[in-house]
Amino acid sequence: MAQREAYDVIVVDRMLPGLDGLAIVRSLRAAKVGTSALFLTSIGGVDDRVEGLETGGDDYLTKPFAFSELLARVNALGRRCRSRRRC
Repeated sequence: MAQREAYDVIVVDRMLPGLDGLAIVRSLRAAKVGTSALFLTSIGGVDDRVEGLETGGDDYLTKPFAFSELLARVNALGRRCRSRRRC
């Protein structure tokens, strides 16, 4: 979907039914899709967070989380995307 439509930010879980969030972000980056990607997941080890960012994620937030923090992160990524015109 993000390969066909323009989005400022996508929020993706690391563990999706039948999918791997890392693979989704990896495929978007391989297709040169510049949409900011925020991982929102219960997988929160340091190595997991680093892997998510190195795969092409722009931010990583673990569950449980405060909705205000999620909103602030999405807004920040959206501003960054629009200021760089990379979305």
